[in-house]
Amino acid sequence: MTVVSIARFAPLQGAELDKFIELAQGLADQAEKLVRLQLESSLEFARDALAGSANLLEVRDVAGLADWQARFFQPQLQRSSESAREQYEVLLEAGQLFAEAFRNSASTVTGQVRHNIDRLAEGAPAGFDVWFDVLRSGVEAQVAAFENLGKVGEQIRDVALAVPAAKPAVSPRREAARKTA
Repeated sequence: MTVVSIARFAPLQGAELDKFIELAQGLADQAEKLVRLQLESSLEFARDALAGSANLLEVRDVAGLADWQARFFQPQLQRSSESAREQYEVLLEAGQLFAEAFRNSASTVTGQVRHNIDRLAEGAPAGFDVWFDVLRSGVEAQVAAFENLGKVGEQIRDVALAVPAAKPAVSPRREAARKTA
C-alpha cells in the first residue's frame, strides 16, 4: 500500500495559491476601475446639475425650457447611459477573470480525474475495461458541455458589447421647438 504524504500535494497547493493571488489582484484592479468610473461620472453629474439648476432658474418661457432641455438635460441622459455602459464593460471584464480562473481550475481537476481513472484502470481486474471506458466518456461529455457553455457565455458577452449605445430619438416637434428658440 502506498503512503501519501502532504509533501506530495505542496506543489499543487502552491500553484493554486498563485492562481488565487492572481485572480484577487485582477479583481482588485477591476474594482478600482469601477470606483474610478463612478467617482468621475458622479463629479461630472454634480457639476452639470449645478450649472443646469442655475440656468433652469433663468428660464422664463417654453422656448427657454426647450433650449435648457437641449443644453443640459439631454447631455446628462447621454452621459448617464455612457457611464452605465462603461461600468458594465468593467463588470464583464471581472466576469471574464472569474471564468478564466474557473476554466483553469476545471482543467486542473479534469486532468487529475483522468489520471486517477487511468491509474485505477491499470490496477483493476480484467473485464472492468468497459466500466472505465464509460467513466472516461462521462468525464469527456462533461468537459465538452462545460466548453460549450463557456462558448455560449462568450457569444452573449460579444453580442452585449457589440450592441451600439442607444441614442435618444429627437421628435420632429422638439426639433422644431429648438429651431424657433
